[in-house]
Amino acid sequence: MSRVKLPKGRPGRRRARRKRMLIECNGELTETGYFKHLLGELGISSSLVMVDNREKGRDPVTLVRGAAKRAEADRREAKRESYDPYAYVWAVTDSDYFENLAQAQKEARGKGVQLAITNPCFEVWLIDHVKECPDSCSDTAACKKAAVQMDLVVSPDPKRESTGKKKLVNYGKIEGLLDSAMTNAATHNTDGKRHIRTNNPENKEAYAVWTDIPAVIDQLRGLQSKQAPTPPSPCTSG
Repeated sequence: MSRVKLPKGRPGRRRARRKRMLIECNGELTETGYFKHLLGELGISSSLVMVDNREKGRDPVTLVRGAAKRAEADRREAKRESYDPYAYVWAVTDSDYFENLAQAQKEARGKGVQLAITNPCFEVWLIDHVKECPDSCSDTAACKKAAVQMDLVVSPDPKRESTGKKKLVNYGKIEGLLDSAMTNAATHNTDGKRHIRTNNPENKEAYAVWTDIPAVIDQLRGLQSKQAPTPPSPCTSG
């Protein structure tokens, strides 16, 4: 009598999961801290959104590659454990002094990563919470100075009060103002700037001030509206 061969490994049934997101930042404090705080404000579980800054201080191309690497590791783990991998993968960067934004955008498209550029720096988005970020903030120094004057960023060390050291978001100044930020960003993110941002991101002077962060927020709010309890996402090595 022949023996019936049993299937090896885990059952083929896939565990139902809510959509998850990876946000990879190259900012050491400002962006990472902002998104982690925002998850709490929106009531989104950290099991749905991973905010990572292992590429802190790196250029946009390296940032995109790092995000793609972690997304691929998650896909492999998801296949082994029968759950859904990251639905959204973001690489968040300033334009600042970087010169490889076009290459980063090309690689992002090829690797399934969404690239969020704020031009010239993330402080544009912070200012938008209070008022429409003005054209006078079209260079990094002026934008950071304006954010400091508006008390939107503070130093992690009270003894180090120079403008360049003020990189922690003053959440008390922006709490509850997300809708205002979205409205203000939409005002300065004109169609003309959008065309340049999409087709020639290296031409930074022509589309400052600008931020792609509203697109990230839209997806986060989509997660917020559909959130349900899920098992914690697995840890993957970098």
